[in-house]
Amino acid sequence: MAKIKLGLPRPKLLTNLTGAAGEYAVCAELSKKYSIVLIAPKNNPLFDIIATSHDGSKIAMIQVKTRSIVNKNKWFLSKKNGESKGNPQLFMILVDLFDNDKPNDYYIFKYDEFAKRVQKISDDNMQKKKKGGGSLKEFWWFDEKLHWSSTDKLNNWDLLGL
Repeated sequence: MAKIKLGLPRPKLLTNLTGAAGEYAVCAELSKKYSIVLIAPKNNPLFDIIATSHDGSKIAMIQVKTRSIVNKNKWFLSKKNGESKGNPQLFMILVDLFDNDKPNDYYIFKYDEFAKRVQKISDDNMQKKKKGGGSLKEFWWFDEKLHWSSTDKLNNWDLLGL
């Protein structure tokens, strides 16, 4: 019989658990504000959460990216995160998970506004060269302190319009 090794989960599992934790954390915050929230089926390409106002008159579709407790670097993004969707009801929330001593932080953006900034960063990144010559990859780590100086996005749930 194979032995089960205890400790930290495998990297892929850890990534999945971190993503799920971020989605549930957003759902909890929205529920505290009397929104009705549902997690979309896994691998939905457009959004992770759909939320409505308590009376159902307003709706927000939310994509969530989560920075884990273990990996305090930045959020992992790809070039597709820089593609505008043209939907004013679509949002991006970057979740910063903390341990039990501190509440989580949430950076809330209108999706197209976020995508425009990501596209600029991607374009700038692709212009840079690696030390050995070739171009950088089309994905990178996003850091709100380096890439977004505005603090009006931090924990500003009103931006969702619910």
